[in-house]
Amino acid sequence: MNEQQMKERFEALVPWHVNGTLEQGEREWVERYVRDHPEAAAELRWYESLQSRIRENAPVVAADFGWDKLQRR
Repeated sequence: MNEQQMKERFEALVPWHVNGTLEQGEREWVERYVRDHPEAAAELRWYESLQSRIRENAPVVAADFGWDKLQRR
C-alpha cells in the first residue's frame, strides 16, 4: 500500500476509531499509522476533541423519548 492509500485508509477509519467501533486489527493499524505519522496523530486528537465538544453540547434526552408515541402506533 502506498502512502496515499494509507492516508485514505486512515481518514476512512479514524472516525470509527474515535467512537470505539473498529475491530481490533483495524484499531491496531490506525494506532501504528498514528505512531509513524505525526500529522495523523494531530488529526486523531482533533477528532477526539470534536467528539468531546459534541457530547458536552448535546442535549440530554431520556432513553424512552418518543416511546409512548411509537407504542400508540
